Amino acid sequence: MDRQEFRCGEECGHPVDLAELFAETMGWQFAREDDDQLVIEYAGLWRFYTVVLNWHQNHELLTVRNQFELNVPESAESQLLDAINRANMFFPGGSFTLHLDEEMIEYSLSHTLAGDAELTIEQLESLINNSISQCEVFYPAFQMVTLGAKRAENAIDAAIVEPISHC
Repeated sequence: MDRQEFRCGEECGHPVDLAELFAETMGWQFAREDDDQLVIEYAGLWRFYTVVLNWHQNHELLTVRNQFELNVPESAESQLLDAINRANMFFPGGSFTLHLDEEMIEYSLSHTLAGDAELTIEQLESLINNSISQCEVFYPAFQMVTLGAKRAENAIDAAIVEPISHC
């Protein structure tokens, strides 16, 4: 994003207001569910993602949940849970959760804004980009496990080898 094109005045005091202006600037599809929630639709490399931002005033906490659908055969459930646990070891700022009843995996992060701290555009961009990049890195591994093409350990190893080798 070209930050020079991004303009935010007093209307950005609320974290979800800032997120809405950011999504609009990026040209993303979004819906403001209520004052404290924004839902963004994002087309990634592998999937369409639903990024849900929620502001929790009582906890002074902004949560970012990135969700994508994944059909999980019963025979692959334990391997997928193992893959998710392994993936969760690589980025301490967030975690994947499997929602079998909804055929969905969710990656969640949160950011505390205690003491009337204000969310910056850089922080917001980092939160959203981190949630998307983690899903982009690990989706192929989860898919390989659900298809039975790789075991959890091998799938996660394959997912992290390329990103680490580019550092």
